[in-house]
Amino acid sequence: MEHAKIGVTTTDFYKKITGKSLEQLTLNELEKTNMKIAHWLNNHNLSCFEIGVKSTDALINVLRTFEKINYNYYIQVHDLEYSMRFSFIDESLRKEAVEKFLEMIDIASDYGIEIITIHAPCYRPLTNNQKYIIYRQTLYSLEYSSAYSHMIKLLKRVANYAKRKGVLIGLENLEERVVIGDKVLKSTHFGVTSNEILDIVRQVTPLRVTFDVGHANLTHEGVIHFLDSVHEYIINVHIHDNDGKRDLHAPLGKGNIKLRDVISKLKAYGYHRYLILERNPDSYLDNDLKILYKLVKGC
Repeated sequence: MEHAKIGVTTTDFYKKITGKSLEQLTLNELEKTNMKIAHWLNNHNLSCFEIGVKSTDALINVLRTFEKINYNYYIQVHDLEYSMRFSFIDESLRKEAVEKFLEMIDIASDYGIEIITIHAPCYRPLTNNQKYIIYRQTLYSLEYSSAYSHMIKLLKRVANYAKRKGVLIGLENLEERVVIGDKVLKSTHFGVTSNEILDIVRQVTPLRVTFDVGHANLTHEGVIHFLDSVHEYIINVHIHDNDGKRDLHAPLGKGNIKLRDVISKLKAYGYHRYLILERNPDSYLDNDLKILYKLVKGC
């Protein structure tokens, strides 16, 4: 476990440094910002990071500017858009999403990127919407059975293509439910329980799992049971904390997740790949890194 690569997600660094999202930055602004991010990573002795992107243009621009810096990091990609369109009602939007995602795989392969993390798409509930979390993508998605069928079909296509290109696709588990006041709202994403994750990855055999600790804490089964169920497929781990009610992406120790137990369990399973702090670059992030390093060395 001591050989696991610890990193951070840098997506929100751009907003903090420039006041703009990654997609809004000019190439000149992006190059200057990436210099600052690289300096921060070096000062914290981090060898890897994950970048969340909503377009292939943003991805290629990030990678080109880091190339100028002569970086030496293990970079991961987190697709925040295309994979969630795989269940859209509009066939042309599904087709475009697949084409763009295949382009993302090509870019990752060209730059030696090993892992792309994705979110499973949504379905449109046919019953009372007040019982569900209605994401932006939910409104454009098919009903459950049709959405599921299209998702599996398109995931097979992109995962098999990624395998040929030497890239691994990690399906991230998402929150099963959130609690707002006295209401418990159910997610409209696929892949929110360990059984759903296993069902998908066993049908899409090249697919693997990005295990999100915080999201697993927002399920009926809890973090450890979820981890026990999917451990053999895990290629990446997202770490953040919450109170078991909402997806807060809170500092470590500010929620109710027993991270020591999680790290010990990962170690027992022989996990030694990536541990990504999926947190905002706030005043707690340095301490989060100290906590994580200490747990990795001590467990």
